[in-house]
Amino acid sequence: MVGIIATFSLVPAGTRRCRVIFDELLEAIREGESIEDVVWDPGYSLCRPGIVHHCLAQAGIHQTF
Repeated sequence: MVGIIATFSLVPAGTRRCRVIFDELLEAIREGESIEDVVWDPGYSLCRPGIVHHCLAQAGIHQTF
């Protein structure tokens, strides 16, 4: 079964969008969710690799743009 999660997070102006979703994904994994792949909006490809992309890869999450 494939699950699709659509989410949003209201944060203060100036907050790095990549950092916000990254924290939520890792929290979901800690709570027992099985997340294998993330399909990003193309804008997330502009995030610095060390902030999100490498960390998600280390957590075992594949990323598709």
